Amino acid sequence: MIPVTAISDADDAGEHHAPALRRALLPVAIAALALGRIAWDYLPALPAPDVADQSEEVAPEERRQAPPPRVEPPPPYTDAHRALLGGLAPGDALAGWRVRSIASEEAEVVVELERGAARTRVVVTDRGAREHSPPRSSERHDLFYDGFDAGGGPLGFGELDPALAELEARLRAHEGAAR
Repeated sequence: MIPVTAISDADDAGEHHAPALRRALLPVAIAALALGRIAWDYLPALPAPDVADQSEEVAPEERRQAPPPRVEPPPPYTDAHRALLGGLAPGDALAGWRVRSIASEEAEVVVELERGAARTRVVVTDRGAREHSPPRSSERHDLFYDGFDAGGGPLGFGELDPALAELEARLRAHEGAAR
């Protein structure tokens, strides 16, 4: 047997308030639609997704499992450049700076220096290889630098000049032998 539930007069009372509720919600719904339309018209259009790129996207689960990108080691420090710099090697001191790394890059030698949190790169090039004037030169080579420190402030030439002078002296002493 199916139970029968009686409807009381209290349940019918809610139906009398329905038209008033509908009348109150109508202006709210119209305002929401109008605001949505205005926002749609004034918001910048989003670019369409590139279909070609979608095939290359990596799922978040795969991204977490991918190995970290491989950091390429600096180019080797050639014997000719080592002789030119008088055997200067990473870890050596140079006018109060520590040689962090040395790399031969084509016709240039890049010497990275550090002192505390400060770091800089000194680039040794063939004389006249760059258009602008170098801060220091030897008979056959020019020395350039880009200075920066860990705090983002630039290093002044006065702080780097002793290291450049020592590198220049090494170049002058070994240029003839490295020919």
